[in-house]
Amino acid sequence: MRKNKREDVWKKIDKRGEDECWNWLDRLSNGYGQMRFNNKAYGAHRFVYEEVYGMIPEGLFICHKCNNPSCCNPNHLYAGTQKDNQKQMVNEGRSAKGEMQSLSKLTTRDILKIRSLYSTNEKNQIELGKIFGVDNATISDITRRKTWKHIPMEE
Repeated sequence: MRKNKREDVWKKIDKRGEDECWNWLDRLSNGYGQMRFNNKAYGAHRFVYEEVYGMIPEGLFICHKCNNPSCCNPNHLYAGTQKDNQKQMVNEGRSAKGEMQSLSKLTTRDILKIRSLYSTNEKNQIELGKIFGVDNATISDITRRKTWKHIPMEE
């Protein structure tokens, strides 16, 4: 039996510059490094966080500032809530928008048509809702640019 298993774990990390990502070189699951230590399964980034900073506070996640799930660089890791992690994703433009969302009924072309028909008073929100198979509150949000705001007025 080996004496220093912690050292074995660190050997599975491609350590680079202080600001660069340190990728996990062993087993991955959904992009995240997976490992076992003392017969316990760990996410590699979680293991590294605990080795460097101590126990993970109750109810918090270990998030990546670099958005690279296989990264184990302690400088890229922070403890945060799921909301913190989602906020970072949105701020960095990594969240699904518009028709890229799996439940979206509308396309970019639909949004442009809705805005055009509404702005020229050809159709009201109720009529547009019936045409496009959504309720008039959805049409209202689109025309007021509360939703689909990433779509410019004309494409």
